[in-house]
Amino acid sequence: MTVRSCVFCGAVPKDKNREHVIPQWLIELTGDPNRRVRLGLLKRRSGFELREYSFGSFVFPSCTSCNQEFAALEGQVREIVLALLRDQFILGSSIPSLLNWFDKVRVGIWLGHRALDRNIYGIEPKFFIKQRLGYHDRMVAIYWVDSPWVGLGFAGTDVPVFAYTPSCFALRINNLYFVNMSFDFFLSRRFGLPYPSRRRLRPDGRTEHVMAKGSRRVATPILVPPLPGKPLILYQPIRPPGFSEIDSMYECEHARSLGLFPPNRRGAVFAGSETGSSIVSTEAKYRPSEKVTPDFIVGPLTTAVMNWQLTFHSALPSLELLPKAVQRRLRAQSASARRVQMLMIRKQGAA
Repeated sequence: MTVRSCVFCGAVPKDKNREHVIPQWLIELTGDPNRRVRLGLLKRRSGFELREYSFGSFVFPSCTSCNQEFAALEGQVREIVLALLRDQFILGSSIPSLLNWFDKVRVGIWLGHRALDRNIYGIEPKFFIKQRLGYHDRMVAIYWVDSPWVGLGFAGTDVPVFAYTPSCFALRINNLYFVNMSFDFFLSRRFGLPYPSRRRLRPDGRTEHVMAKGSRRVATPILVPPLPGKPLILYQPIRPPGFSEIDSMYECEHARSLGLFPPNRRGAVFAGSETGSSIVSTEAKYRPSEKVTPDFIVGPLTTAVMNWQLTFHSALPSLELLPKAVQRRLRAQSASARRVQMLMIRKQGAA
């Protein structure tokens, strides 16, 4: 990807447009749309410094058709967020749109930071927003923050682990706090579905999986370790494309009961807690029920986000099939990213 690539599809933009990685409606909802904010650190070979940017300038090229394709999604999620901010219920039928939107925002922020940092980590994306929409197991946890604060904030988007593994981040919108995760098969084992017992990265860049059958029963809780507090948690197990050789493993009543049987790739959406989970009904109503303090957000919850980022990074495929020189380079990068993450977790715990 270059800065000239479409943030949605990765191609050279057709009828070039500009995409706000942070949508304009969200910028306006959370304060002065022309305000300058700190978007992490400006990273250069010579060192780091605070990076200040206006949200309105956090834009990247896109195809006009790609931009228009996602306009309806933005409209749907705007209404969801407004309802939650008013402490109103949202319908189960709207939740897949919310999960799609978080896939879009998470990948968009990852690509955006890569461009702003001039690709200091040397990463060449193998996917863009369109290729990651509903592609892997995913979840979002929603907290209601007992605070009059108005603004927009992020956690976990400006660290090396996220640059290498953009699978978990947090987003604060006024008095709402969202934790979003997506990673291949990360929910599958707890849902009793087929899961990889081993992953190896091949020289052609594809991942080789050795799959286990799964227990064919849903475990409680789904997320281990669980997030702190009692948020509203919404899950969706997903079978990634390109695994036709394991279709037979999904040909069972358990997978069918979860909405995951060939050719379906996206399973049913579940609402869960520490005590259990249930399939989301389209007409059922949902909202977070427990209020948390701002100290809880910046303390235990931010630490949990950073720990989950480390978990996903550590679950990347083994490198044993790659040339020795490539193994050494990738292991050095990973070790450096983990050291930075562990240092941040320790500092967070000491704060």
